[in-house]
Amino acid sequence: MGFIFYHLHGDYDAMLDAMHLLMDVRAHVIPVTTDRAYIQATLADGTVIERQDNISNVCGYDSHIVDLSLMSDSTDARHKRSITHKIRGADYIVLAPGDLYTSTISNLIIAGMKELITNSSARIIYVANTTNK
Repeated sequence: MGFIFYHLHGDYDAMLDAMHLLMDVRAHVIPVTTDRAYIQATLADGTVIERQDNISNVCGYDSHIVDLSLMSDSTDARHKRSITHKIRGADYIVLAPGDLYTSTISNLIIAGMKELITNSSARIIYVANTTNK
């Protein structure tokens, strides 16, 4: 099969559709949001660490994470409208492996996601990491 991936003009949804086709994915891989969604972690000692890469790549915190929130320039991030229909009709919701704070919880703090999942009748499958950092 010949398939060309360029000229998607930064259209994330078109890229996902192309990848689903190329990889013959039968499930639906849907990003929670394509809005700016930078997170910050607050540690028990009050230290605030901004942005995913700093949270997951910095070792040796003097304290543990007690809160995760969107940064002030990301509070307008909303879940994709297309995800509402998919979650309501889903049999399963799979939370795939990734860093607990920067991959899993960060998706659940996007406006509306908690309510969508809580109100869904889908079974939730959480795939935990087999290693830790």
